[in-house]
Amino acid sequence: MVKHLNDRLKEVEESEQLKNELEKKLDQVTERMGEAIEKKSYFNQQLERDKNDVEKLKRVSLDTIKATLKGTKEERVMKENQEMLIAKQNYDQAVEEVKELEEEQRKYISELNQLGDPQATYEKLINEKAAFLLENSTAISIKVLEAYERETACNESLQEVNKAIGILEGVIAFLQEALKKLDKAKGWGTVDLLGGGPISSLVKHRHMDEAKDNIEQAQIRFEDFQRELSHVKPVNEQIVESELLTSADILIDSIIFDWIVQDKIYNTEEEVKKQLRELEHVMRSLVNEKKMAREQVQKAKQKRIALVKMA
Repeated sequence: MVKHLNDRLKEVEESEQLKNELEKKLDQVTERMGEAIEKKSYFNQQLERDKNDVEKLKRVSLDTIKATLKGTKEERVMKENQEMLIAKQNYDQAVEEVKELEEEQRKYISELNQLGDPQATYEKLINEKAAFLLENSTAISIKVLEAYERETACNESLQEVNKAIGILEGVIAFLQEALKKLDKAKGWGTVDLLGGGPISSLVKHRHMDEAKDNIEQAQIRFEDFQRELSHVKPVNEQIVESELLTSADILIDSIIFDWIVQDKIYNTEEEVKKQLRELEHVMRSLVNEKKMAREQVQKAKQKRIALVKMA
């Protein structure tokens, strides 16, 4: 059983190598085809210009009459015809080149389709071999089980980080929208102070209310973010202690909502900007944590596969 699986794994490895080679060739052909299509378009435009030049010379006009009287029309027509023939030859060659490259591209795509997904097949075979090893309680069974558990834990950590990032993106988006509304409210507030009347006051308060709604939505999502952050199992504990957990000190609901004085709008705007800076700092830490979590997942996967393969 193990020998059969090992033989199949070797076959699939060869298929994966062939797939990589075909994909590389396909990329090269696709790039060349793009260049050939551009060349074809260029020669087509040149051919059309030369055709128009010949047609113009054939038509009776003041210029052609002058050229005929001087005995140069026939020479010009001959010259333009020669240029048109060269352009036609270049265009035909470009058309043929595109056709050949399209055929080559179809060939590689067909061969890739026939190969299917060797990587998925390889993973399936690795899992089959691992299951066999575990069922038969071989000496390496415990190590195989530990490898799977480690990879699962790493994947769960990555998912938690991704979820936290998704929630935090929502918090930041609402605060950014609140800033836009505050900026509009500030502008209309200035108009209001200069005697803009009831309309400017109405518009100002509408933007302020919209800003408040956005901030309240940000607060709701921020509370979700704090809960989700507590589930994150960091790769680097120091990052969480020094950076991520400081997000608990960000109190979005402390933002000022006294709209009586114009200065309060400025104060609220500055407070939102401050909150955004702090949250963006946390986001950078989380993105870094995500990168490290991905690396841990990849390492755990490679270790698991190598362990099962060598067994």
